[in-house]
Amino acid sequence: MIRARRAYSPHELVADLDQTFGVVARWDLVEVLRSLANGNRLTRAGREYIQSLLDSDDLPQALRGEKGPSRAISSTIDELLRESRIYRDSKAFREMIEFTARFRDYAPYNLMLVRLQNPSCFPWPPTPGPC
Repeated sequence: MIRARRAYSPHELVADLDQTFGVVARWDLVEVLRSLANGNRLTRAGREYIQSLLDSDDLPQALRGEKGPSRAISSTIDELLRESRIYRDSKAFREMIEFTARFRDYAPYNLMLVRLQNPSCFPWPPTPGPC
C-alpha cells in the first residue's frame, strides 16, 4: 500500500493491516512507519507520505479503532478528476484552452477548477455576474 500510486488514508491502511496480519500488527505500525520514513528504501514522495501519516491525528484514531471518515465522502481532487474527463474530447479541450487563454492573470489550473465548478462564473465577454 505504501508503494501504491494512491495515498491511502490512515483508516484504510490500518484496515488492510488488520485484514492481512491481524489486529496485533497495529502495535508495531508506528515504529515500522518511522523506520520507513527515516530510511532510504522509498522515494522521497513515499517518505513524505509516511511522515504525513505519522503527523496526522487520524493515525492514532485509526489505531484505536475509532470510526473513520465515511466512504461516501470524496475529496475535491477526486471530484475534479471525474469532472475533467469531459475534456478528453478535442472540442471540449480546445474550449478549455481558449477559456484559460482569456484570463492571463490567473493560473490555468485555478481557472479549470472555477470552470468545472461554475461554468457561468467567467462569461466571455465579461458581464456582471454572481462571481
